[in-house]
Amino acid sequence: MSKVVYAASVTAALVIGRAVLTRAASSAASRSVPLASAGDKGACRAPRSNPRSGGRLFRGSVVHSLALGQLQVLDDALLLVSSSGTILELVDLATFQDDTERSQRVHSLTSQGYLLTTLTPTQLLVPGFVDGHAHAPQYAFVGTGMDMPLLDWLETYTFPCEAKFKDLQFAKEVYRKAVARSLLSGTTTCSWFATLHLEAAKELVKTVREFGQRAHVGKVSMDRNSPAYYVEDTATGLEEVEAFVEWVHATTPARAESNSDQADVSTEGVADEPLVEPLVEPLVTASIIPRFVPSCTSEMLNGLGALSRSKGPVPTSKSSSSKASSLLPVHSHLSESKAEIEWVKSLHPDCSSYAEVYNQHGLMHERSYFAHCVHCEVEGPGEEGGGNGEVELLRSTQAGVVHCASSNFMLKSGVMNARAMLNRGVKVGLGTDIAGGYSSSMLDAIRQTVIASRVSSFSDANKNKSGGSKDNHEGGGGGGGGDTGSDGDDYDPLTYAEAFHLATVGGAQVLGLDHVCGNFLPGKRFDALLVDLSPPPPQPQRTPLQSLQEKEDQRAEDGGEATTTPPPALLLQRSGGCVDLFEGFDSTSEMFQKFLYVGDDRNIASVFVDGRQVA
Repeated sequence: MSKVVYAASVTAALVIGRAVLTRAASSAASRSVPLASAGDKGACRAPRSNPRSGGRLFRGSVVHSLALGQLQVLDDALLLVSSSGTILELVDLATFQDDTERSQRVHSLTSQGYLLTTLTPTQLLVPGFVDGHAHAPQYAFVGTGMDMPLLDWLETYTFPCEAKFKDLQFAKEVYRKAVARSLLSGTTTCSWFATLHLEAAKELVKTVREFGQRAHVGKVSMDRNSPAYYVEDTATGLEEVEAFVEWVHATTPARAESNSDQADVSTEGVADEPLVEPLVEPLVTASIIPRFVPSCTSEMLNGLGALSRSKGPVPTSKSSSSKASSLLPVHSHLSESKAEIEWVKSLHPDCSSYAEVYNQHGLMHERSYFAHCVHCEVEGPGEEGGGNGEVELLRSTQAGVVHCASSNFMLKSGVMNARAMLNRGVKVGLGTDIAGGYSSSMLDAIRQTVIASRVSSFSDANKNKSGGSKDNHEGGGGGGGGDTGSDGDDYDPLTYAEAFHLATVGGAQVLGLDHVCGNFLPGKRFDALLVDLSPPPPQPQRTPLQSLQEKEDQRAEDGGEATTTPPPALLLQRSGGCVDLFEGFDSTSEMFQKFLYVGDDRNIASVFVDGRQVA
């Protein structure tokens, strides 16, 4: 099955192997609206808009998360997308009486100009992944340096590599490959660290915009406890962060509200509804990035905290939304390793915890999020059950946590208890943490998250503390994960459905973008993956083994005796991925699970961001 071809003018392309990345103009985001009632033929709707010639209509299997533990699996659905990329309606066709009624609904929409894409039985439409924490410059050495703990790893691998990014040509090469790989792996939104170099940070923004990914991007700040070849002066560093933020704001492309999205057009069988004014959301947002507390003086932290509260984007919508914020995102690390925590305590003995350092410097608020949080304290010092520790501080300030299970394992930092964070009301998303993590794929992050949660369930400290019924965490579609393997244990490890939620909706909530992306609720932007679990095999390539076999076949034809027998695996057609399906056996839910656990980038046929196909 060939990739879906999106009807849009392509303005840039980059060939990476066999993959072609395309970029088209982006457009406005809209406020989400609640699900329609059951009496509305299974439809979720946003206000109607004139689709013009570019409106899209997808029919097929759709899977997305409505809430933690609420996975919606639709075997036959219609998803309507406006010409400007806003999701208009999600219709469950199973609620229609018969095929005739379903066909009439499809015809009524295509006759209005919607371009219909019909998925094959082996294809699924799922939301794009949200990677909450990734270091773009570290892509240069991803997959190496997995042999030492965090602080040694930074000195040996990270700082020497990042120092090279003063060379803009090197920066451009790495950033193009990093962003391309991220998109091809299905990440439609990413929160990127750059380096402390101002011009290289701008280069990362340019690359992300060119490729069409939704992103938070920040220039890194570090003015102490860093190598002499990779450190900045405090005043200069703050000036450059401010200059970077202002440059991002000044160069953000105009995203005018589409007149078509303001038009109220009646659709057969659907009553007209009041208009909801779209919000104009930039595709790339500047973020504030203190690398971590040990690398930033109090003067630097105070200055960054002030910038995060004074340099937020100017609202571009005629009316504000409850989601609109004058705050800039703050993105950093927190309580990743025990050695790091002890270092922070020695640097800031006046603060009760690592998180309190950020809080005292104005860096903890609703748009702040912190990677790792492996060893965050539940109770404050000297308190038992008081609940006044770091976890409560995260919850009360509405800051988020980015769970980076892969790097936590690989750098021997520990295992974050995601269930405990969620049970205490903390926002949680997932991150790849390139290059502490070895893979750019959020599929790997999902798998590592499930494993980490299972590991947490083995701890005696976590038994009998989940505080919820296993039934509440199933998330639909079968599967489970409530059993820890020991009688009497009731700790509920995260299920695949919950891990998927954290990789989509959860990540969007952490980044303050849950009104924009994360699932297919009407009013959000169309950030999606077309998954194909039976893709075409790659182009035939002659291997040495095949050449040898051809020679033996020719010898047999010439009357000689063949001396080799083809390996049985070569008799099977090589597929374009690692997922095998069986006719009449795999349901939509089971195909989805196979994608999460066995699939890879070969199963991602198309990537859409903001309504445009970008890969």
